[in-house]
Amino acid sequence: MMFFNHPAVRGHLLKHGWVYTLRDRRKREGLHVLAHGRRFEFERLGHGWVEAVKDLPRLDARRVRPYVRGSGFGRATEWFEAFEEMHGARRGPAFLYRVELLDRSP
Repeated sequence: MMFFNHPAVRGHLLKHGWVYTLRDRRKREGLHVLAHGRRFEFERLGHGWVEAVKDLPRLDARRVRPYVRGSGFGRATEWFEAFEEMHGARRGPAFLYRVELLDRSP
């Protein structure tokens, strides 16, 4: 299961059917249930395909610049601030994934 709790990221995923997302841990590539909420209290968004794009030893705007437009954020610094808000005040490592929404839950 992969959670999309930040409104900008979830909004991009639901509007465009895909999103680039930063994670603080490696995720298994392939089919996942996509959700919003917490582990035992969540709203299912649908199924998605998760593909690893790159590992980032530290958050570096130059390394993510090509992906910012597909993240739901306007600038890399906004994306990094959201990452730190979601995962605590840390600057990496981070793992970049592309997630495609395959079907949407009713």
